[in-house]
Order: sequence, then structure tokens, then C-alpha cells
Amino acid sequence: MVLTDTDTATVPRAVEISFRLWLLAVAAGLFETVLVVTDGLVEHTLSGGAIVSGAGVRLVVFAVALVLAFRMRAGSRAASLALTVLLGVLGLASLLVGPLEWLADGAPDPHLRPVEWVFAGSRVVHVAAVLGAVAAMYAARARRWFRG
Repeated sequence: MVLTDTDTATVPRAVEISFRLWLLAVAAGLFETVLVVTDGLVEHTLSGGAIVSGAGVRLVVFAVALVLAFRMRAGSRAASLALTVLLGVLGLASLLVGPLEWLADGAPDPHLRPVEWVFAGSRVVHVAAVLGAVAAMYAARARRWFRG
């Protein structure tokens, strides 16, 4: 989407930043999904059913995230709250469970495969984008935007 001056003129800067960070979070999630699917196919660690169901669920989540992000940018308080609860709390928790388990098992392992390092880097970007997006939605001007 190309934004013009008139598109961004009424949207508070914090809301626009939040919107773009939500887009970054979705992009990172898509990238992670591609990495997992590709690695699973190459290493023969995922079945076709696991790939279809896992990717299917993720694609639905990404679609919902995009709809909510566009609605949030348009001023929807409900979308802002949904993004906070569904992705800022529940989604973030799901992003952190794997890495926390990995650390609890004594990681980081210096013998990680390159794809695992790339995935870890993408996950850091993903988590940072979600945290930044939620924080930006609660800046003073953004809160006024959602009140209407």
C-alpha cells in the first residue's frame, strides 16, 4: 500500500508507527513460517498434514492481524483492543514459549544450524515489532485517536 500525504495527515504518528510495526510483525511471522516449512521439507521432519495445518493456522492469524491493523489505523478502538489482547498478549506469549523452553534446556547451542540462527534473528525482530506496535498504540495521541 502506498500512503499519500492526505492518508497520513490525519493519522497520528504513533498510530502510523504502530501500524507499520504490525506489518513488520506479520512479515516476520510469514518469514518464520516459510523457514519452518522449508526446513521441514528439506530435513523430512514435517508431514504434509503438519505443514498444511500449521501453515493454515498461521495464515489465518496473519490475515486477522492485517485486518485488525488496518482497522486500528482507521481509528477503531475495538481493533486496537483486539490487537493488544490477541496478539500483544496471547500471540506474544506463543512467540516466547519456544525460546524460553530452548533457554531452559541449556541453550544457546553453538552448533545450531544456519537456518536456526536465521529463525532466531527473525523471532527477535518479530517480538520487538509486536512490543513496539502495542506500545505505540498506547501513546497519548494514539489513545485520543481511538476515543474518536
